[in-house]
Amino acid sequence: MPKKRELHAWQATALKEYIEKKKGVVQAATGSGKSFFGVCAIMEVNARITHIIVPRVGLIDQWAEEFRQYGYHKPIAKFGGKHGATSEWQDINIWTIDTARKFINNPEYGGENTMLVVDECHRSTSATRRRVYQMKPEYCLGLSATAFAGGTYLVNLIGGGLIYNYNFEEGLKDGVVNDYEIHHLNFQMGDETRDLYDELCEDIKMTRRMIKSSYDNAPERISAWPQWINEMAASTGDPLFRRMQMLWLDRKRVLWSDRNRVLMTCDLVLQHFGERIVVFHQQIEQCDAIAAALRDLNYHCAVEHSGLPMKVRKKTINDFRKGEVDILITCRTLDEGFNVPNVSVGIIAASSSTATQMVQRVGRVIRKAARKGKSMIYRFSAKGTVDDFATHNLIATGSVHGDRVKMYDWGIQHEDVEAIGEPIPQEEKLPPLFYTTVGLDTSGTFHITKPNERINLEIELNDEYNQFFHDMGLFSGRFRVLSDGSLLMDSRGNWVNVGLSPLTPEMLNEANPDWLVYTPQNGEEE
Repeated sequence: MPKKRELHAWQATALKEYIEKKKGVVQAATGSGKSFFGVCAIMEVNARITHIIVPRVGLIDQWAEEFRQYGYHKPIAKFGGKHGATSEWQDINIWTIDTARKFINNPEYGGENTMLVVDECHRSTSATRRRVYQMKPEYCLGLSATAFAGGTYLVNLIGGGLIYNYNFEEGLKDGVVNDYEIHHLNFQMGDETRDLYDELCEDIKMTRRMIKSSYDNAPERISAWPQWINEMAASTGDPLFRRMQMLWLDRKRVLWSDRNRVLMTCDLVLQHFGERIVVFHQQIEQCDAIAAALRDLNYHCAVEHSGLPMKVRKKTINDFRKGEVDILITCRTLDEGFNVPNVSVGIIAASSSTATQMVQRVGRVIRKAARKGKSMIYRFSAKGTVDDFATHNLIATGSVHGDRVKMYDWGIQHEDVEAIGEPIPQEEKLPPLFYTTVGLDTSGTFHITKPNERINLEIELNDEYNQFFHDMGLFSGRFRVLSDGSLLMDSRGNWVNVGLSPLTPEMLNEANPDWLVYTPQNGEEE
């Protein structure tokens, strides 16, 4: 066991389970010590050769540093990016996954007393990347804060099942992560971007109708369309599928480019002046726009994204780590593996709709650090758009409890960054979000399952609502109804927002007044 750092209780329990099973996935909240757990597992197994797989070259040195802090001083081989692929193998080898899939994709490299550790393993399920599992090691460990993104398929690739699940709430209770709040800030898009967004939505609906009329195998469930569209675009060559892909991408670009995101970011930086802040966005040009706006207000900030030379990017990160700059603006590249514990404010100016990205970004901000107050995470959401889904999906995964999410309508009262003076008030505070899990059996009966108790809900749906479930292909399964009326469906282990629920909070309350206060806790059967 390590000399300087003791195992947390969750790490000790998970390590014991892993050593017994030899294979499995550990899902642990970002900042809870996932990499350190991996090092401890490697040292405990003490295989004749160990291969560690990471998604990005920047994580290679972070893993090597974890071994150094542990007290391991033997040579470690590094492969991928600047490290190349020609080094001699050592007892411990760290690879980027896109290099490893070309060099260790054969069973002859596995076998008895070999170990494979896949960091951020939810990124290893594509047809090319999953070749790393072909080495067939005796020990295989998958690590991720969001293993649910890979579903049961990922667990089957690694073997051994989900060994341990450790979320933010458990980490907070154990003192492993910092206390935090998430502020979901709704705002109105500008007229020009709103018109463009609405036009693209209509084009998407029309294209969907054209595809459904031409292909009988089009999925009934909307949540299944993205994967199906991508598969059909690759296999058929039909331009309709490429058109749908481009429309989705154009809609995201319009949504993310709204000027109000820049203005809101400036407002929040003003409110948190003097604190350590990371601003997350999806577009390089918008990162640059935010930086320009902040510099116009005489804030000292730095930008990190893939459009900059690597030398500049590394200097930017080092300057931020050393405290020479307090505001860092980044475009997706730091979503995973970025470790600066004394960040106290995260501004998610734009994001995808996935819970995976939300979990990763929240984790960047809530790492434990000395003399650190409550972490504040802000997420911007354009009203009446697909923007709403990410926060809802995050709550539905169970990673974050609904009472940690504060909902606000944000008042944009100025037209340009030069007009910013006092912070703009968060006008109307909305109630926090909660959810309950509802089951639908093949007889058409809705129910809530509590520990050792099933409560059937006496709910009769009218023809319009029955048609809704039929059109969505929702004939049985599990759903989550949020207190704002949103419906999320269980799609291969992921909770996907499918719009407003015909099972309204009022209907559920009439059927069972207890429904809203019951949110299943970890370890309970749902």
